[in-house]
Amino acid sequence: MQLYKITEQVLLAYQEIDEENGNGREALEQWQAEFEYKLENCAKVVRNLDAHEEALRNEGQRLLGRAQTAKRRAQGLKEYVQKQMERLGMTKTKAGLFSFNIQNSPLRVDIIDEGLVPHEFWSRTQVIFDKKKLGEHIKETGEIPKGVQAHQGTHLRIR
Repeated sequence: MQLYKITEQVLLAYQEIDEENGNGREALEQWQAEFEYKLENCAKVVRNLDAHEEALRNEGQRLLGRAQTAKRRAQGLKEYVQKQMERLGMTKTKAGLFSFNIQNSPLRVDIIDEGLVPHEFWSRTQVIFDKKKLGEHIKETGEIPKGVQAHQGTHLRIR
């Protein structure tokens, strides 16, 4: 039986208890036991899903490591081929299905000292809000600054 149906039965059993002679308490206890059993099983499923999620994350990290290794190996092989072509003075060649060209890369600019770069080359600075500090301010003062929305949610913790 689904949890929501068991919940409905528990609520119904509460309403049907006769306070004077105690009739209906047994039914209520049975439904409460069924409710607790269902909660335990839900917690087991949650734990299983959490473990599955962790396993998938670990597998993803393992695969990411393999992908990075493959990328480094491909880049190393390209550099090796380029060096050998340069040693022979070649800038273009064909080999079977592939053609090889050594060409100039796009210009790369590195900023060494930001203070010396003329302002005309600056772009807008990204504004980052300190949400933790805002939350502490709201908790301490109860005041919510303009442009801010605060909400307190709830969550279930299973131990």
